[in-house]
Amino acid sequence: MTHKDFWNQNADNWAQVIEQNLIASRTITNAALLNEVLSLKPKFILDIGCGEGWLSQPIIESKIDYLGIDGSSQLIEIALRRGSFFQHITYEQIINGWQPNQHPDLAILNFSLLDKDVEQLLSAVSAFTARDGKIIIQTLHPSNLPVYQDGWNEEDFKTMTIKFQGKMPWYGRTKESWLSVFDACNLKVDKITEPSLNDKFASIIFTLSHKEQLTTIS
Repeated sequence: MTHKDFWNQNADNWAQVIEQNLIASRTITNAALLNEVLSLKPKFILDIGCGEGWLSQPIIESKIDYLGIDGSSQLIEIALRRGSFFQHITYEQIINGWQPNQHPDLAILNFSLLDKDVEQLLSAVSAFTARDGKIIIQTLHPSNLPVYQDGWNEEDFKTMTIKFQGKMPWYGRTKESWLSVFDACNLKVDKITEPSLNDKFASIIFTLSHKEQLTTIS
């Protein structure tokens, strides 16, 4: 099963999970993401892999222009109930030249990089992000990998009270592997944030910029 198939089949289930706050760690990871986003004071955000669109509400309430895109037509159908600021755009379309109408000064990929090969996508996103702009990636903390190595895994969401169909494939990476990917895409790490819940890392957030900028890791 591909990512697209999984999310199209389970879009309504996922929307219920988010609406009912059934993933405890999301309280921590969502807040950490928003804190980082708002600290950068962006004017226009592109939310890549926006899912059912939860991020749009706090962003729009903060008077920031927003566009959410996702490769799942069913998730976008749900997201459009929130407003007209969503489009059904696949990663393949981005790689093949799709660009937003204006250059975002912040592109966000929140738990939405699930493939083994992400360099082409990140390079394409970097190319249309404003030169002084940022890219934020939030993903599974490498310390929470089943085994600390790069490789394919599957998620069946069996711990949920809502039953999902099939299994979602996802590719896990070590921290060193992520840094190698960013280097290959001419991106440099400005900041690494590691939100935690109950003394365990809930996620890792990389704030990135174009390599030409002089920045420091904090």
